[in-house]
Amino acid sequence: MPLLDLTCRSCGAKLSDMPDRDRFFCPFCGALYVKEQSIVQNITNITCDSVQVSIADFEIRSGTLIKYNGSASDVVVPDTVSIIGSQAFSGSAVQTVKIPDSVHTIEAYAFSDCSALRKVDLPSSPLKIGNRAFFRCRVLKEMQLPAEVTLPYGENYPFLGTPIAEAINRQAEIQQEQELRDFRILNNLCPDCGGMLFFGRCTQCGYRKTKKRR
Repeated sequence: MPLLDLTCRSCGAKLSDMPDRDRFFCPFCGALYVKEQSIVQNITNITCDSVQVSIADFEIRSGTLIKYNGSASDVVVPDTVSIIGSQAFSGSAVQTVKIPDSVHTIEAYAFSDCSALRKVDLPSSPLKIGNRAFFRCRVLKEMQLPAEVTLPYGENYPFLGTPIAEAINRQAEIQQEQELRDFRILNNLCPDCGGMLFFGRCTQCGYRKTKKRR
């Protein structure tokens, strides 16, 4: 079935001559025809990398994914989504989820209690992850945080109850350590202890700045 339906929805006439305009009137009955509406009404499934997910499985409002109602084990979130809402996938049977770069926020408990979830591909763009977003995802072991990520710690840590928690913690610590070192170097401070550098040498720990070879 073609993606674009060439049938007038008012009188049923076949529209063989399709104008370039997005909106036009049926030459037979005068009804308004909108290409975009016809395209949307004829999409039933999206297939990507051998993963088949129905558009109807996603409840999306103003860019927020309110709820995933499907049964697929491998899910690709549509790139029309900018926020994955609270409890959108909570308790579902998904095993892998690919999140596009269009998403900038994953809200609280979005993936909580997904007992089969083992892998999540996060966007590479800046991302905010809400309270306990992946709470009790007991088999979640594959995830790479983007370079710029904001998340809560303590009792609201997004990865509580997951095997990936320790690895994510270490990844975040390494990222914070590198940011601190970069800040110190930029401000002519010792990258190791933060002491003042005089002629390239730290007065506190003895660190010596080496000159780059040309």
